[in-house]
Amino acid sequence: MERTLNWNDFFEAALQDKAAASGLRVQGGQVDTADSSWIDFGSNDYLGLRKHPQVLGTSRLLSPLGSGASPVLSGHTSIHQEVEKLLAALSGSSRSMVFSSGFSCNTGVIAALAQAEDLILSDQLNHASLIDGSRLSKAKVHIYRHLDVESVAMYLRQHRHEFRKCLLVTESVFSMDGDIAPLTELSTVCEKYDCGLVVDEAHATGIYGPKGGGLTEELSLQEKVLCKLGTLSKAIGSVGGFVSGSKSCVHYLINHCRSYIFSTAPSPSVMHGVLAALKLLPGMEQERLKLRSASRQLRAELEQQGWQCSAQDLLATATDPDSPIIPVVVGSAERALHLSRQLLQEKIHVPAIRPPTVPEGSCRLRLSLSVRHTQRDFAKLISVMARITDA
Repeated sequence: MERTLNWNDFFEAALQDKAAASGLRVQGGQVDTADSSWIDFGSNDYLGLRKHPQVLGTSRLLSPLGSGASPVLSGHTSIHQEVEKLLAALSGSSRSMVFSSGFSCNTGVIAALAQAEDLILSDQLNHASLIDGSRLSKAKVHIYRHLDVESVAMYLRQHRHEFRKCLLVTESVFSMDGDIAPLTELSTVCEKYDCGLVVDEAHATGIYGPKGGGLTEELSLQEKVLCKLGTLSKAIGSVGGFVSGSKSCVHYLINHCRSYIFSTAPSPSVMHGVLAALKLLPGMEQERLKLRSASRQLRAELEQQGWQCSAQDLLATATDPDSPIIPVVVGSAERALHLSRQLLQEKIHVPAIRPPTVPEGSCRLRLSLSVRHTQRDFAKLISVMARITDA
């Protein structure tokens, strides 16, 4: 009989394997955010709302720190209702519900919507939370080539009749590539084959659309989606997740989504800050335009230096990205870490992204832009990127 493995030996061996593959991770602390000489390109605080005085001023213990219970018991309060009302209006939906995190929202919602008799079509580069939710659902999962509408149409044409219900799950702005899903084309295919379109707008909320409602608002597709997923931790500057949809869809999720039913409701104090941020969003059109313009300019300058700012060739249906996420694809984990360390020496924080977050061979520096960045910040980054080396 094979000898049993001691737990500590297992942990140490697993960590050694990670270190050998340049995949070992540590918690934050590389950047001293109190030191204004640091430039942080690692935060998803796209609109700077995390430190906005109106947001901070309303979130300081205006109500209990904790909600005390699940939202289906006594944890769902009037402040949660106010936030959900604004999120529904922002999403062009009838109703919304908030979660303690975006990850629990995504995994729980997808797992609740589909069952063993159903089909989920999932983009190849979807976020881990969408992947895990699809697995938990026990539905048949078909992973389609990134952004490839034709492959989706072909698969549905051949197999839709084999399944009871069908979902297509995609991000609108992809978290590690910063590229944009062809939502208009996907919605047309979904409508043709009676397939519910579920769009994760985590990195698009606040950035796209006249009021910051995301790419579905910008493309006038809000009525075409089954439900919209989102986070409160990116452009909204706080923490939590949300889903928006029809009244019956959200009511169904309140009764079937395990990560909602069996989790304590989000902090009321945090929800006050979220409410303040949501009230600011519609009036931040100039900030949105500034951020997208800065993205286009910085991408062009990096590509002129010879850096690769796309993980793969874009399909004909893809849109040229202007999102605040810019990948600088460098190949190996070792190279990504080496370049990131050189930037740190210049007080510029750009995280190195490695598997399993991205596929092998596509490791990268991930630049995340914010309206808080200045032209001087961008100029310093470009200057340093021009002289860092692999040596």
